[in-house]
Amino acid sequence: MTYYSNAICINDPDIQFHHLYKIIEHFSPVVSKKMAYERLNQKLDTLSVVSRDYHYLDSLLELAKKYEISLKDKELCKTILLECIDIEPLFGLLPETVQKGVSKRCSFNIEDLEKCSSDDLSKIKADLGEIIYATRNRIVHAKSNWGGSEKACLGKDMVKLNEFMKALAQCLIVWNGRQPKEFRV
Repeated sequence: MTYYSNAICINDPDIQFHHLYKIIEHFSPVVSKKMAYERLNQKLDTLSVVSRDYHYLDSLLELAKKYEISLKDKELCKTILLECIDIEPLFGLLPETVQKGVSKRCSFNIEDLEKCSSDDLSKIKADLGEIIYATRNRIVHAKSNWGGSEKACLGKDMVKLNEFMKALAQCLIVWNGRQPKEFRV
């Protein structure tokens, strides 16, 4: 809540975005851990009906690897979008250029978003996660090693992107509030 409260008081769109992105960074490790625990529990639940061979043990190692990957900076936003957010009502808050870019890359018509399959929605969320991450990199690495990205949101679109980020942050705060206490931040 502190990051959110501070972010909405900031007038500079880039700095406001960065503060809102910090909310994603705050929640994503818990989301990743919750996902990993659930998948691990599902695997362990089957132990009484499957053989404990190298295939089974390899599947446990694969789960651990996916968990480690989900904690990488590049994956934080994708994890949040994939696991915590209904993108359909929030999509219209994105800048028009972002909406059109996602629509083109993910091959869907914006007006048909509600008809997209769950696989298509996952692709849309993953692409949007890349946009948000690229925008974050544009801001935090502007003077050092950022080499540019066609997905990074720029200038005039930042105010509109921040409207989306504010809604995303609010959804994450609500999501957190309904989690069992062991997963609540």
